[in-house]
Amino acid sequence: MIIDRILQFSDDQAVTTSAASTDYQDLGAANLDLPQGTALWLWIILTAGFGTSANTLTIDLRNDGNTPPTTKVKEVFPATATSALLVPAILVRESLPILNGRYLNLYYTASAALTSGTITAFVTVH
Repeated sequence: MIIDRILQFSDDQAVTTSAASTDYQDLGAANLDLPQGTALWLWIILTAGFGTSANTLTIDLRNDGNTPPTTKVKEVFPATATSALLVPAILVRESLPILNGRYLNLYYTASAALTSGTITAFVTVH
């Protein structure tokens, strides 16, 4: 699979607390060049495990006109015990819903501080 840097949210981003993805996507950017109606797929991959077992991780998709976006569109990864997550693992592979806002990102929510763990997340055209 070829990953386009323009469509990447996180590149081995350390997730040790609740935070937005390192990058956001500008769906109206001139260099994106996606034909209207193009199906987009969201991929979220756990690339390093979490050292704290008593915590949970939730991942939300956000989309609106702000940079970075702050409006939750949907929960793409429900609260899951970090001890149950094996490495490497594809946490999410799903088609994105129809989005109304220009900007798109992910928000990682940890129930408490995590000691380690990295995530790579991106969008592909499918």
